[in-house]
Amino acid sequence: MPYKRYIIGALALVFCLLGMVAAVNYAMDSGNLFGKDQILKRCGEWLLEGRAVAVTQNYDERLLQKYLIEHDKQSYDVVVIGSSRSMGIGRELFPGQSFKNYSVSGASLKDDVALYFLYEKWHGTPKKVVIGVDAWLLNHNHDESRWQSIADAYAYGMAKISRDEPRARKLFLEKYSQLISWPYLKASIEKMKRKRAAEGADGVCEVDNLEKIQENAAVVLQDGSHIAPAKEREKDADAAARQFIAKRIEALENYDDSEKTEFQALISYLNKQDVEVVLYLTPYHPIVYSYLEHAERYEKALKTERLIKELAMEDGIAVVGSYNPALCGVSGEDFTDEMHLRRESLQRILEGKM
Repeated sequence: MPYKRYIIGALALVFCLLGMVAAVNYAMDSGNLFGKDQILKRCGEWLLEGRAVAVTQNYDERLLQKYLIEHDKQSYDVVVIGSSRSMGIGRELFPGQSFKNYSVSGASLKDDVALYFLYEKWHGTPKKVVIGVDAWLLNHNHDESRWQSIADAYAYGMAKISRDEPRARKLFLEKYSQLISWPYLKASIEKMKRKRAAEGADGVCEVDNLEKIQENAAVVLQDGSHIAPAKEREKDADAAARQFIAKRIEALENYDDSEKTEFQALISYLNKQDVEVVLYLTPYHPIVYSYLEHAERYEKALKTERLIKELAMEDGIAVVGSYNPALCGVSGEDFTDEMHLRRESLQRILEGKM
C-alpha cells in the first residue's frame, strides 16, 4: 500500500538526519565525551609546574581539572567549585591558607559533585569548600551536558553520598544520547566555527608577562583562578546585558528545582565530614537582574536565592553575595558582560567574608 511506502520513506529520512547529527556530534565532540583534548596534558603540566597558561582555543575544562586533581601532589585548605562566575576567586582572598579554584564554565550540580569527589578521592577532605550557586544550579532542565566528560566521577560521588551502587547503565545511556542531542549539536557547530577561525593557531602557551598575551586569550593562573580575555574585559557590559535579555535565557526557563534534594545531600555529606561550606551567590548585571525580576517566566529561577538561604540557615552554612547587584554594592561598571564581574569587583564583594 502507498501509505506504507510513505511511512518507510519518512522513517528512513528521520534515521538519515539523526545519523548526520550523530556524525557531526561525534566528529566535533564539543564536550569531549568521546575523545581527548590535545592541549589538555600540556596545559595541565605547565599549571602543575607553577606557570600561568594563556588559552585561545576551546578545551575541555572538566578534563583539565580532572588531570590537575589526579596529578597534583599537594592538597589544599580551601577549594572552590562553581561556574565561570566563580573563576575570579583567587588565593589573595585566603591569606595564610593553601588554595585551589576548580570552577568550570556553565557548571551544573553534577559538575560540583564530580569535581568535589575527585578532589576528595585523591587528596582527602579540604578544610573549606566554596560553592558558587548560580540561579540555574537547581534547575533539572538547564540543558547543560558538559559534565558528561567526568560522568564517572559524578557516579562515584553519588555512590559516596547515597551509599548506592553507581548508576553506570543510566550514565552510559545519557552519554551516548548526546550524539542526537540538539544542544550538543549547537555546541558542536559553535566549536566548528571556532576551530575554523583559529586555523593554524597553537591554542595554548605559558605566560611570562600578562601584558604581552593576545587580547583573545583567557589566562589560567597557578591557583586555578582565571583572568578573562582583554577583549572581554574591554567590551560594553551594558550593551552585552541588553543583548542577553533580548534572547531566551534557556538555562533559567522551564524551571524544575528537583536538583534540590541532590544539593541538600551534598551539603549534608560535607557537614558530616566537618568541611566548612560557604555558598556564594554571584550578582547579575543590573539591567539583567531588573529584567529577570519582572519577567514571570524567570520568577522561579530568582527564588533560588531565597531557597538556598533557607537551606543554609537550616544547616548553619554561610551565604555570601546575592543575585541582586544592589545588595552587593555593585553597578554596571563592575561587570564585563551580563553576568560576569570584573575580578577586582568580585574580590571587593568577598573580601573578609570567606
